[in-house]
Amino acid sequence: MDKKWFGLGRLNSKDVKSTTEKGNRDWNTSEKIYRQKDADKNHLSFGPYGSQLGWQGQFYSLISKHIYFKNIKSIFQYMNCLLLSATILGIVYLLISKYGKKLAAIWGIVFILSPWIVNFAKNLYWVEFTWFLPMLVGLAAVSPQIHIKHKNMVLALLAFLTIGIKASCGYEYISTVMAGMVLFPATDMIYYAASGDKNKAKELLKIILSLALGGLAGFFAVMCIHAYYRGNGNIISGLINIYHRDILRRTVLGSQNNFNSTNPSTMRSINASVFSVILTYFKFYTNAFKTDIILGIRGGYFILMTLLAFGFAWFRHKGEPIFSYLKDKEIVLLVLSMMATLSWIVLAKSHSYIHIHMNFVLWYFGYVQMCMYLIVVETLRYLKLYLNRN
Repeated sequence: MDKKWFGLGRLNSKDVKSTTEKGNRDWNTSEKIYRQKDADKNHLSFGPYGSQLGWQGQFYSLISKHIYFKNIKSIFQYMNCLLLSATILGIVYLLISKYGKKLAAIWGIVFILSPWIVNFAKNLYWVEFTWFLPMLVGLAAVSPQIHIKHKNMVLALLAFLTIGIKASCGYEYISTVMAGMVLFPATDMIYYAASGDKNKAKELLKIILSLALGGLAGFFAVMCIHAYYRGNGNIISGLINIYHRDILRRTVLGSQNNFNSTNPSTMRSINASVFSVILTYFKFYTNAFKTDIILGIRGGYFILMTLLAFGFAWFRHKGEPIFSYLKDKEIVLLVLSMMATLSWIVLAKSHSYIHIHMNFVLWYFGYVQMCMYLIVVETLRYLKLYLNRN
């Protein structure tokens, strides 16, 4: 194996184990294992990380065979950053025409100042831009600037491709990614349904179904390819293997009755309650793990941010019928983006229990952006009202 490619993907060794100072399991990358001075390199057994197809690694490997460059790894990292930047710029640009400059600006600022978004940006495994490409497609579907012939067919194809690309690079966060794809069409559909425009609501429902069916087709296509490899050419056998070894281990479907592991951390994640895991993700700032929500705003304010956003949302239509809230697209976006984030935390409960060092990034699929937007806009509105009275 060429040493310059160590660490581009996760390669595990059956023979070398290590723990951190706190006693937690420390994942060994091939590079870390190779560099261990006390390791007998002649007896190491390496293998691919079989829980994903990992086509991003195949792409890097293919390119590297034809282009020799000492810092090719850095080139790939810059490429990932560039693709993420282009995707975010596309989202912000379409938000300007759809919701105005204020909302678009706050979305852009949160993306730029989020330590989570920035830290994932250049990672060669996570290829973060693939998380937000489906959201860009969904936003384009309801953008007043974009008009497409055979719209639903084109959207289904784009959803198939973008979700397929994401799934082929890793299944993590797939429910949130797919929910993010239909976030803006669903918001519009709720608005028109609450406003009594049934024809427009039906049109948007067709858009949502086109995106959802296309995305599911892309996901299951990748799953079948993955199953083909896991089943040694037998897709059914591979799907059964994935279900028993990965799905039960990572999702809410697993329990001590249908899954067993010698790893105590895995069993704790299996037995953890959904409510306790959800609660963990509202503790953005703990003694064990401290971070900013965005640069300069500590994570300890996360719950306050949530309470303020929902408080302002409630006061905006206080005393009005419930349909007043459903006809407020900004409030609907707030609620739906929270549901998108929670979809992975709940459905992949065991994964979320273990990977708290990563999964806080899920809050940036619109939720933090909408919280910040409502807080800023409503604060300015009340300030203006106060100054006008005086």
